[in-house]
Amino acid sequence: MRYYGGLDWGEAHHDIAVIDQTGVPVAQLRITNTADGLADLLTALRQVKRNRRDIPIGIETGRGLIVAGLRNAGQPVFVLNPTQVARYRDRLTAQRKKSDRTDAQLIAHILRVDGHAHRPVPASTPRADAIRELARAHRKTVHDARYTAARLRSRLHEFFPAALDAWPAQGGLTRPDARVILAAAPTPSRAARLTHRADRGPPRRGRPDPADRRRGRPAVPPVPPAGAAAAGGARGRDGPPDQRPRRPTRRHAC
Repeated sequence: MRYYGGLDWGEAHHDIAVIDQTGVPVAQLRITNTADGLADLLTALRQVKRNRRDIPIGIETGRGLIVAGLRNAGQPVFVLNPTQVARYRDRLTAQRKKSDRTDAQLIAHILRVDGHAHRPVPASTPRADAIRELARAHRKTVHDARYTAARLRSRLHEFFPAALDAWPAQGGLTRPDARVILAAAPTPSRAARLTHRADRGPPRRGRPDPADRRRGRPAVPPVPPAGAAAAGGARGRDGPPDQRPRRPTRRHAC
């Protein structure tokens, strides 16, 4: 007798259903997202079949404590696409109402009917898991940046279309100069009062601003490096100890 398991993933708890090769449920439980919950799941699988590693487990995500614990315990895990699971749900029932328990049974039925069309998660190493997490975080960051830029273009199109004309390219709003100018002038009224000097940002220390040079203003003094004050105190105000002007000594007449 062959058995198939389905796990409906949640933030606080998970629902697990195990069915036999005819589709009849033989076990169903709810576990917490903790090490104790993982131990309860492995115990329940061992009660269904002594060799629990013969029971494949389907789940809609490849991350989390339970998934990592099942993989380390040698349990075969199949990661299913949530869109595919939704399509299977439409095939079995026309009702839109769903629950965690029925979703767990549905995932188990997918492995029973079309298990040959899915591949188990391959064995991995801690280094490979770290690379996978970094790649997932990078992909999410790029997606969030594009989504934020699209929302910004939509908002600017409503009340500030001149900003879109200034950066017409698709990725123009993500440029550093666009971010600086939009931060200084986020509205059309403030953009009308924006000067060329404010557009360029503050001048660097030690380099005079051309506008200040034309007005006769002094340049911004450079910031002395760390420890220069203490070294200057040891040297004196006018230079190193060997180049300091010495004060004349007074001779008193006897």
